[in-house]
Amino acid sequence: MLSSVFIAEAGDTLAFRNLRHGLEVNVRPSYIMPTHVLYLNYNSKGERLYFSGSAHLQYSFAFSPETEYGKLYPGTVQGIGVGANTFLCHKDIGSPVSLYIFQRGRIFNISEQLTFNYEWNLGLSFGWHQNTAIVSRTNAYVNVGLLADWKISRFCSLVFGPDYSHFSNGDTRYPNGGANVVGLRFGARADLNPGAGSDSGSFIREWENDLRSKSFGERISYDIVAYGAWRADRQPKGRDMFVINKAFPVAGLNFNPLYRFTRHISAGASLDLMYDGSANLYGHVVDEQAETVLSFKCPALHEQMSAGLSMRAELTMPIFSVNLGAGYNFLRSGYDMHPLYAMFNLKTFVSDDFFLLIGYRLSVLQYTHNLMFGIGFRI
Repeated sequence: MLSSVFIAEAGDTLAFRNLRHGLEVNVRPSYIMPTHVLYLNYNSKGERLYFSGSAHLQYSFAFSPETEYGKLYPGTVQGIGVGANTFLCHKDIGSPVSLYIFQRGRIFNISEQLTFNYEWNLGLSFGWHQNTAIVSRTNAYVNVGLLADWKISRFCSLVFGPDYSHFSNGDTRYPNGGANVVGLRFGARADLNPGAGSDSGSFIREWENDLRSKSFGERISYDIVAYGAWRADRQPKGRDMFVINKAFPVAGLNFNPLYRFTRHISAGASLDLMYDGSANLYGHVVDEQAETVLSFKCPALHEQMSAGLSMRAELTMPIFSVNLGAGYNFLRSGYDMHPLYAMFNLKTFVSDDFFLLIGYRLSVLQYTHNLMFGIGFRI
């Protein structure tokens, strides 16, 4: 994903020469949310697990104020990070290591030296021990934080604030209790080649005036996304659930017009089509056992298809865009196709009109339904 910056800026050699580089170290002491009995007392310690922690090393780069990205999005950095995690229960959980991409953007300036920022991390975590909550040795890693950045010198800054982390396999296998931790972050960043500051206010005002002068149609873009993934399945059996722990295919197509409000915010509606190979298997079981289902007939195609309409909002930043949405399935069949759903997507732009996509689709607005790995085109 990070390599897309070199494609996106391939025509601007000045952007390569004047990238601003940084290194940051931070620690994140956290509280483990009791989302599974493993964290209560059903573990080898026989006691409640309260605390976790992690240590991180992050490399970041920012675009020079001489480039369009640098002028439009001052104070924004992106990069790659690695983190070592502990849950103080190595025997049951392990000590996973996370590898991720991240982006930090400025929300507002408190003073000339102090700014208030957001940051997201997205990647994978390796080295989990299989247990009653987490069966996958590799899990997705998602983190969001609200951070104060205090510049104590031209080359050094202190970073601190609250953050939240989620670890999950996206229901690709069961059990998928995952882990959720909330805590604080304390870090220090070294700006290796800070360069001279630049006032980009006039450029931003000129860009926004140009946007306002455009007609309604000129401010709309159209995103077409095709994605696929796989998932395991749980099916109702009276008041109980049985598990079909196999890899069922999931595929989807989204058509999402977006109206550009500002340089940061776009919004619009999306037509969302999905095929779920794990949907509505109950009622088609051939050989049923207490814990698992070994054989079943495939339901009719229409029982595993859905069509929905969602409202989307998108945060646009250099290279990456974060797209959030909530929707309603107006065409669906059976128990598994719940009418309410939500989406969280990260788009990585390889060019102005082509992007890679990774994300989650949630059912009933809160339960992970499937991961999303796709490509998209912007018209």
